[in-house]
This record gives sequence, C-alpha cells and structure tokens, in this order.
Amino acid sequence: MKKKNSKTGFIVLFLLGILVALTGIALIVGDKTKGNKNADSKNNTDKKEDISVVVSFYPMYVIAENLLDGIDGVTLSMLSEPKTGCLHDFVLTPDDMKKMEDADIFVINGSGAESFIDKIIKENANLSIIDATKGMHGDEEELMHAWMDIENYGNEIINISKGLEEALPKYATMIATNSNNYLSKIAELKSTLTVIKDYYAKDRNCVLLSEAFTPFAKSLGLNVLGIVDLDEEREVSAGEVKTVVGLIENNEKTILIVDERYGKKMAETILNEVDVNVVYINPLTVGELGDKDYYLNLMDENLTLIKECLKK
Repeated sequence: MKKKNSKTGFIVLFLLGILVALTGIALIVGDKTKGNKNADSKNNTDKKEDISVVVSFYPMYVIAENLLDGIDGVTLSMLSEPKTGCLHDFVLTPDDMKKMEDADIFVINGSGAESFIDKIIKENANLSIIDATKGMHGDEEELMHAWMDIENYGNEIINISKGLEEALPKYATMIATNSNNYLSKIAELKSTLTVIKDYYAKDRNCVLLSEAFTPFAKSLGLNVLGIVDLDEEREVSAGEVKTVVGLIENNEKTILIVDERYGKKMAETILNEVDVNVVYINPLTVGELGDKDYYLNLMDENLTLIKECLKK
C-alpha cells in the first residue's frame, strides 16, 4: 500500500512539474510577443511623427533651420553638400533620389536655380514643394540669387514660413514665431543697407566678377556697368579683361566687386592694368551646418566691406 501511494505521488508531482514548465514557457513567449508588438507600435509611431524636410542647398538650409528651431519631430537635411555653393552644375545621383523618396517636404529657391526639379517632382508625386521665390517679381536670373538682396531674402523667409505652416499645422504657431524673430534681425541689416545706399553708393558704378552679385549691387543702388561670370573651370579671355579695364577707365567712381573663390586671379590681372578699388564679397552659399546666424553675420560683413570700399 505504501508503495502504491508513493508511485501515485510521484506521478502527480511529475505532471505538476510539466504543467509549471509549460506555463512558464507560455508566459515568456507571451512577453516576447507583447514586447515585439510594443516595439513595432513604437517604430510605426516614430516613423509617422518623423517628418523629413529636405532643402536644395545652403541658403535655403539657413532659413529652414531658423524657422524650425526648437521643433521636435522634424528632421532637416540638405540635398547638396554644404560646400557645393550654387547649383548651376549640380547633378542628381541615385543617393540623392533615394533621399527624396523619403522626404515629405522639399524647400527650393526656385526661379530656375534647381534645374533638376522636374525630375524630382516626376518621381515623387506626393512631395510637398515650397518655392522660396514664388510670386516674386523681377528678372529670373537675379531671383536665382535672391538671397543676395536683403529685401528679397526677407520675402523668401516669409514664403518658406507660410509653406511650412501649411504643411506642418501642428507646429504652425512655433514656425510663425520663429519667422517673426528672424525677420526682426533681417530688418537690422536692411537699416544698415539703407544708410550705405543713401550716403555712400549714390552715383557710384560697379563691375561684377560674378552674376550672383547683381541683386546685391542693385539693392545698394549701384549702377552695374558690366558682369563677368566666373567659375572654377572657366578661363578668362584677354578680351574680357580689356573690356573690364575699358569700363573702369571710362567711368569715374567705379568699384570692382569680386567673389574671391573664383575671381581673385582676374581681379589681380585687372589691377595690373588700371587703378580701381576692389571689394571681395561673400556670395553666402557655402557654410557649416548648425550656424543659424550665418546669413546675419556674413551679410553684415559684406555691408561693412562695401561701405569701406565706397568711402575710399
């Protein structure tokens, strides 16, 4: 009898052990499944809230960075590299097209600056495009460098701000506040420019060694006698040098405005031929990411340099 009870007890304990083991396995599997579901849910939420704003090149990046300052849930990136400069020779790569596939909003200067825009629109039908120069009046060639005119730069800020507010209604109030703050700082630059225009640039002429400076020179009221558009690959002809020298010799109160990156060599050649005041102006197309005050600081420096040149 004792033997039978012992055997029965053993069987009961054995079955209980199996039951406990199976229960433990079920709990572990359940926790893992629940964990995976939670992880998937979190990832989906992150993807949904992670709005991608891409800009075409550096001047647009600086504006967008100021407008999106302090806003979480939005990532900002550039299609071109910060050192690219203007987009005249920019060619889209497969990596660029992949970046645009993941983008929700694309901010461009417009007016032909982004010659590749049609291809991006064709491949990304749901992409929201914000055109910074939309509705602006003026020569398209000049609007391609609209940021070099402080007034037009302010208009670009307004256009981009409105576009972002419409595309991101959740953040509209913050974007509008950031826009007003940035525009108030731009207003200080406009005041400086007005003083230079009224007291130093009257009846003054200039020759430009970059078409990018046309909006800048005209905003100051300077009379543009001629433009020689230079880049790193183009050779300057003797005829072009002769033409510029002739313009300077035949027009008093003329200054030479140069992009040091491309025009320094030609400027030095011209100085060997004729006495002229030269000023090296920054076209504001190359910089570092994260420098929200880039435009404010560099345009202020440009205004100081042109003022000193005109005073001579």
